[in-house]
Amino acid sequence: MFSGTFLSDLFPISALLISILSLGNGYNFSCVIEPSDPQDANSTQRNIYPGNLWPNGVVTYRLHDSIRENCDHDIEKAYLAMQEISSKTCIKFKAWEAGDKNFVDLMVDHKECGLAHVCMIGGRQWVKFGGKCRTLETMVHELMHTLCFRHEHWRPDRNKYLNFMGCHQEPEILEENKKYPLGIYDYGSQVHYKCIPCHGGSPTMPGVTKCGSQVTSGLSIIDADKINALYNCQGCNRHRWRLIKHPNEDVPNMYSFGHKNNVGYISPCRALINGEISVGFYYSTNKTCSFSFGDAAVYEFTHNFEVLTFPGGISQPGATYKWVDREEVESAKIIKAALPAGREGEIGNSQTMYIAYVSVDKYQSIGKVAVRNGELQKAVFVFEREVYHAPTRYYVLTCE
Repeated sequence: MFSGTFLSDLFPISALLISILSLGNGYNFSCVIEPSDPQDANSTQRNIYPGNLWPNGVVTYRLHDSIRENCDHDIEKAYLAMQEISSKTCIKFKAWEAGDKNFVDLMVDHKECGLAHVCMIGGRQWVKFGGKCRTLETMVHELMHTLCFRHEHWRPDRNKYLNFMGCHQEPEILEENKKYPLGIYDYGSQVHYKCIPCHGGSPTMPGVTKCGSQVTSGLSIIDADKINALYNCQGCNRHRWRLIKHPNEDVPNMYSFGHKNNVGYISPCRALINGEISVGFYYSTNKTCSFSFGDAAVYEFTHNFEVLTFPGGISQPGATYKWVDREEVESAKIIKAALPAGREGEIGNSQTMYIAYVSVDKYQSIGKVAVRNGELQKAVFVFEREVYHAPTRYYVLTCE
């Protein structure tokens, strides 16, 4: 039995992978059912956040006999899923030990694709995956339920983004919890079903054909941001994206870093357009978010976008948000400390986008930069309603 340590202290994930992969192709794939989609076990509760959070973001887990008996493949997926979450948030996973009352059993159940209780319910609860659903994507999906997240396509506003016309039965719609604003819609969330008609729905937004695990095998950018917000994560996870639902809303805790253009101070913002979560700048004067789609089209939103805020300020011991010069620091170091903020559309292969800043003559702007083959690419900005490309001379927002 493992001692009561955090996953990151248990053993290096590289050692885990070496021990598993050295077994070759001897995995016992006893896949006896066709997969449907992961579910949550207490789905009759209609609130988006129906239960209790895990105290201090620490989830106690136990490897059930069923996951130990099936194959090392299942243990690998469980540990990789926990690492995926803990590496992008402040959530910690602690191995169960005698006396722990509240814990989650990680199980294999071939009667289910995926199933989990939502939130911490008290006492023993479980996460199950089985059959062909014994994947990283399913385990991340179910652990998000454990952390108190419901399906993205059950949101109260989902009919603005999905079409279920002609379906015999539509997925349910949950009630909004005003304590935790929804944020912009996330087709790429790991708790979004695949976009299949009458299943995860048919996207109504141009440029979107894929959803959930079709987009990523791990957490989406917004998944990680939502977990950090829900659990009030600190350090370099303390920034918060604040949804602007109505024109002219006031936004506390914004920080301009002293940057301004000809109409006032500017701060980072992001919005969903044609499947891309694009990054741009928020005007403090007219309260709009200006950004580009791809490398050409320019948009300006008055609402339904998010602005970046910093409760508690941009500087804390060991965790300071700052701009780093692209020309003075190598890409790998910048990427390691950069804030993931957006995602390219499907044409761009859904690459992660970071926040960039540029100053040219009297103009300043905030925009986006993607990564290809481990290298930062040209950054894309909006100047006077025109798209501007900066090959190397720009800054990237980081925290360290």
